Amino acid sequence: GGNPDWVREMTGLAGLNAITYGKTTYVAVGNDGTIWYSTNNATWQEAVISGYASFNAVEYGGNGRFVAVATEGTIWYSDDGAKWTESLSPDLELYDPDFYDVIYAQGVFIAVGVSIGPVPTIFSSIDGESWRVSLYGQYGLSGSFESIAYGNNSFVAVGTNGNIYVSNDG
Repeated sequence: GGNPDWVREMTGLAGLNAITYGKTTYVAVGNDGTIWYSTNNATWQEAVISGYASFNAVEYGGNGRFVAVATEGTIWYSDDGAKWTESLSPDLELYDPDFYDVIYAQGVFIAVGVSIGPVPTIFSSIDGESWRVSLYGQYGLSGSFESIAYGNNSFVAVGTNGNIYVSNDG
């Protein structure tokens, strides 16, 4: 028992918004294109990305890939947490969503957020690189999706205006 010991590991100017773990690597993402990673819990390094993104969430997928979602229609992926590539999927440019959360379950990444409207938006990807819109403003929904979870064989996305959306396959 007892209380865990907490030690401050790094400092920086950008706010960090999310963290995930996979492949013996922690990856933390935040504002102003900030991505930090650590393979030993003691030394953190900042990943360099060629572009701009304000990251809101990051997830490690069972396929061995990290995915970070951001505002302005941007999703980035990495196989090691250090080198990142922006997805150039056409649906991302077309809908230009702001993403707030991403998960990996049942062999698929699901990212949730909002497109211009505001219209709740859900995107999906098998590999973290190629993305397609799965839900865009159906059923007269307005507002945004803020978070997503998976359990009991269902994906559940929740958001503003009391939006709750359930899917069995993402």
